[in-house]
Amino acid sequence: SQPSLVGLDVGRTVGQVALHAEAAAYRGAEMAPPREGQLFWRVVAGLLWTRGGHLTLSAEYFFNEEGYDDAQNGAWLAALRSPSEPVYLAAAGVPFSGGLGLRRHYLQAAWSRGTSSGIWTTALRGVVSLQDGGTALTPGLTWSATGHLTANLDAILLLGPDDSEYRLSPLRGALQTRVKVIW
Repeated sequence: SQPSLVGLDVGRTVGQVALHAEAAAYRGAEMAPPREGQLFWRVVAGLLWTRGGHLTLSAEYFFNEEGYDDAQNGAWLAALRSPSEPVYLAAAGVPFSGGLGLRRHYLQAAWSRGTSSGIWTTALRGVVSLQDGGTALTPGLTWSATGHLTANLDAILLLGPDDSEYRLSPLRGALQTRVKVIW
């Protein structure tokens, strides 16, 4: 029951920098309100710089045509504040831990540094909504003693103006852990 999606991915490596661009077109909205038959575009362009296999820097720009403009965002915020609508708990009760949100223009940047043994990696990731200034920072630490076990610990820090999408949650920060076992 998902809408059809057509996309194109291109990439090019120049020295230690990998450049990429992706675009996708699909009909019908994934976000409320339903907009059957309307065509939407998503576009991503970015770069990844790697040095010595242990240090990486990346930056990406995201455009999500389905995302809300200022008027649509205002209507969504009004619904959150309405006492008759339980939308707040369903849509904004949990801190946003990654990915895109409600708006159209985003900038993502990340830095990671691993030890030469590959056991420890530290990272700092951030997503900024270029429309409302909301920012989600996720500094993290990864431990991978073997190729079969990886454990992550990330902090989630939600910053920006009080009415920005990343500040809608009543929580301003959290810790997130993940453990991956491969056998």
